[in-house]
Amino acid sequence: MKTSAIWFAGVTGVLGCGGGESAGTAPAGSGGEADAAILIQVAAEPAGEVCDAGGQRVAIGRDGDGDGDLDDSEVETTEYVCNGAPGSDGADGPSGDPGDDGERGEPGAEGLRGDTGPEGSSGYSALLRVRDEPEGNNCEAGGRRFEVGLDVDDDGVLQDDEVDTAATGYACAAPKVVCQGDFDVVTELDWFALVARDCDTIAGDLTVVATTLATLDGLVVERIDGNLDVRGNASLVSLRGLDDLENVGGFVRIADNANLTEVSQLAKLESVGDQLVVSGNASLTSLNGLNAVTEVNGLLAVFGNSSLETLSAFENLSFVAGYVAVVANPSLASLDAFGSLASIGAYLDIRGNPELESLSGFDALESVGGFVRIDANASLTDLTGLQTLATIGNDLVISSNASLTSLYGLDAVTRVAQHLYVQSNGALTSLLPLTTRPPDFLEGLLFVRNNAALSQCDADALASYLSATCSDCGGNEACP
Repeated sequence: MKTSAIWFAGVTGVLGCGGGESAGTAPAGSGGEADAAILIQVAAEPAGEVCDAGGQRVAIGRDGDGDGDLDDSEVETTEYVCNGAPGSDGADGPSGDPGDDGERGEPGAEGLRGDTGPEGSSGYSALLRVRDEPEGNNCEAGGRRFEVGLDVDDDGVLQDDEVDTAATGYACAAPKVVCQGDFDVVTELDWFALVARDCDTIAGDLTVVATTLATLDGLVVERIDGNLDVRGNASLVSLRGLDDLENVGGFVRIADNANLTEVSQLAKLESVGDQLVVSGNASLTSLNGLNAVTEVNGLLAVFGNSSLETLSAFENLSFVAGYVAVVANPSLASLDAFGSLASIGAYLDIRGNPELESLSGFDALESVGGFVRIDANASLTDLTGLQTLATIGNDLVISSNASLTSLYGLDAVTRVAQHLYVQSNGALTSLLPLTTRPPDFLEGLLFVRNNAALSQCDADALASYLSATCSDCGGNEACP
């Protein structure tokens, strides 16, 4: 700070400062006013017109009233000691170490909610598609394939090019168990041992004979490469346990099971490599359940089932390589079967079913490779049901049907490769529609005999129409 020296003429003494205000006194000189003390008052002078940078104001005067204070009216001289102008800043010193962080302040008040933005465009829907997975690398024994993806074309269907292949999953069936060899079940111990094998395929025969089993529960078999023979099981009431069976490479025989009431558990059976025989099951009332069978590569025989009332089966059977025989079922009233059967490789034998009233069921049958025999069906009144049958590869035999009155049903026959027998049908009165068929349909001999109600004249007329040799046309009712 700059200071100014102040000189007071005629004043001697020591000046002093103290506090915000300070005063000094000096005795009067011998040449001054008597007894009046000289007072000095020092005060801060703010920055302004007098001192640009502020300073000190020094007031001097005589204490006229002797109170020890320099009153404004007693000030005689005022001097100023001004601060010098601020010097230029010095160089910055080195930075000190950072101080500790202060305490975290309180969160501020939540701001106002902004306006809702515009709605975005809709995304694609995700779709799932489930398909069968064949046996192969993904599933050894097959299973199900689960495919997912986005419905890019928005048609609601997962298209092949929409499938996300990286996300495809599989649910695989357990590997098939193939049991080698033949299995003969006679005791319960045999049965338990077989069930424990958990066979999907039996690469041989399965024979269940003369057991005390009530069902075949426990089996999971789908295929038998050899034969299936269920025979002579007196306690067997159901084939439950064969529910998954689809194919048998050899024959199927269900025979002489006295208390068996149903075969519906064979509903998945599609193919039989040899013969299919259902016989001697005294309590069986229907074959319902055998509708999945499409082919039998041997004979098909249903005989000697004393309680069987209707077949109700074989609706999908289209071909039998051997013969079809429905024989000696005393309660059988209707066939209700064979609706898709177009061809029989060998013969057709409908015989000894006293309650059978109609052949309806053979509505698709066109050809029989061997003979056709309709014999000893006491309640049969005509041959309706055979109206699509065109060719017979051997004999046609119509005999001993006590209630048969006409041959209607043979309306489509164009060829009988061997002989025609119409015999011992006591109520038969007409040979129609044979006289409306092509006159050369019969390639063998004609036998019309022992039909008590048929006019001999009708027999002779048929022989004439066919230009056939009537080897035996006697025993009919005499001509009028």
